[in-house]
Amino acid sequence: MSCLEVPVPICMQQFLQKPPICHVQKEDVRALDLIAEFGAEFERSKAEIEKACDLASGLSDLIVILERPHFQQDYELNFEEFVQRCPTLRAVDDLIKFASKGSRSIHTVTILDALSFSPNKNSTDPAPLRCFELLERIVNLKKPKVVLCCWSFTQKGSVLPFADSLTYSIMSQGVGTKPTYAEIKGGDSNMIAIKSFHPATSVCYDLTSPYIRMLLIYHFILAFVKLSGSHDEPYWVKTICEGSRR
Repeated sequence: MSCLEVPVPICMQQFLQKPPICHVQKEDVRALDLIAEFGAEFERSKAEIEKACDLASGLSDLIVILERPHFQQDYELNFEEFVQRCPTLRAVDDLIKFASKGSRSIHTVTILDALSFSPNKNSTDPAPLRCFELLERIVNLKKPKVVLCCWSFTQKGSVLPFADSLTYSIMSQGVGTKPTYAEIKGGDSNMIAIKSFHPATSVCYDLTSPYIRMLLIYHFILAFVKLSGSHDEPYWVKTICEGSRR
């Protein structure tokens, strides 16, 4: 078996499992309303708002958080073409399908941008803190069991979220860092935050390191494993982390 064009070893394949059934809830619809209202406030196009809602319309048990939409996205495409034209979204779809043994896809998992409607890193409209407020509202509303954190924020001159905020807790720690996951508090519920990194790292920028792709694959597998219960981290994760840092 392979994923992201690399063969996945048996020791990692043995953790693959289908997630428990998750039903649509009214909070999922309210989350889309919040995104649509936010996009309209900043006069984004109807097509751009629709794509953000398409990505966020998945089930509530697992949320994958990316950083920001790509500045060259063509929002006039249908959703399937929209995903396939973007290397990051295409990789996320492949990772979800692989890690869930084909039972989920990008259509059925909630995908959020931490910096919604902010494709330009130098733009202050909308301001990062406003985006973080939206992110926290949606996460608290959907009450996921697992949050896969694939983003970071280091924009020069901007105020970072406070260290005790939910936003800070669901931010990536970078490639190969430890611990892999932690239990955090979000609103009136607990969730598992898996500290991953942006998929573009492995599919757009560093195309030579199999360790980085292996680590990303493991993080997505771990996300679905944690939906089902406990998990003892295998001994070989340390080797993959060290290799990815190199």
